Amino acid sequence: MPLGWSLLVLAAPAPPPAGGPSLLDPRLLWATISLVAILLLGALVLAWFDRLRKRSDQSVLTPGDQLAEFRLSYERGELSQEEYERIRAKLGPKLRQQLNLPPQSRERDRAKPAPGEPPPAAAPDNPEIPPTGV
Repeated sequence: MPLGWSLLVLAAPAPPPAGGPSLLDPRLLWATISLVAILLLGALVLAWFDRLRKRSDQSVLTPGDQLAEFRLSYERGELSQEEYERIRAKLGPKLRQQLNLPPQSRERDRAKPAPGEPPPAAAPDNPEIPPTGV
């Protein structure tokens, strides 16, 4: 056999052992380690995105913040008193829920006048018949 052929035979990879590929084969170990590393990296990326998704959005205003903003708009004259009272009536229950306060009953609201306001006049028993004043 010429020298070139003998060098070619020596350089050729050895045939696999008769029992099949070994688990300690470096090529198989590196492929397994690479696959595990890629799967772990993918799991970390998914966990990071899930954490970002679940984090509360800081740009969302709480009912208290919204009410404060509407109060400023009312004070600047951008809202009428009727609009502000309607907004306050809608945000009030949400604000009480956020603060874990019991819901406020309407009868209690009517019974207590605001500071500086006169007490409400007694309503007639029959509102269809006007009082005669006699």
